[in-house]
Amino acid sequence: MAFLKALIVSLAISAVWYAYEWIQFKEFQWNRQCDNIVWILYFGVLWYLFAHQA
Repeated sequence: MAFLKALIVSLAISAVWYAYEWIQFKEFQWNRQCDNIVWILYFGVLWYLFAHQA
């Protein structure tokens, strides 16, 4: 269950991230590796936090 919650929240963060990118640049920049690293870090932290939630 923690995995699913982390995935949903991470995808919601990504949606907001790409919406602001579209507003700023009027195009999506799919080739940036730093976005993938940041997404994996967010997902890992969220998964850990949801798994250890009281």
